[in-house]
Amino acid sequence: MRTMKITGLLVLLAAGLLAGCGETATTTPRATTPATTSASATPAPTIPPGGPPPAQLLGTWHQQGVSAGQAADLTILATRYGIDQGGDTTGGQLVVNGDEIDFFNEDPGSPCDVKLPPGRYRWTLTNGTLHFMAINMDPCGRRTLLSDQNYVKAGA
Repeated sequence: MRTMKITGLLVLLAAGLLAGCGETATTTPRATTPATTSASATPAPTIPPGGPPPAQLLGTWHQQGVSAGQAADLTILATRYGIDQGGDTTGGQLVVNGDEIDFFNEDPGSPCDVKLPPGRYRWTLTNGTLHFMAINMDPCGRRTLLSDQNYVKAGA
């Protein structure tokens, strides 16, 4: 008799579980709002911090240590720069932050169409010689004309 009660109880328990499972499987789905996915936009690069170059950097500088036909002239203005190497010219914007100078936003028509990130360089001015050392991998061809290169002021 006791075995029968336990068996009956187990049957009822199993039936209840099955009914619960069946109910979940057969219930009508609730209306849900479609998941909205926001396009995770990459933040636009910002202009590097800094300002105009110090007065002693302003002007046109002539590259040293290369053959005359390969030498470049670098012109530094308050917010812009230009590089002329045998008639091939490029230019854009610049900012100076201490001993760091950043070149960016190439002019339309320049060989490099990368606006940012900038080409970052450390600069030193010793005995009239302006020297650059690359801080990052400049996305434009300026690196060959600037990194570990010396310039003297034109007309000096």
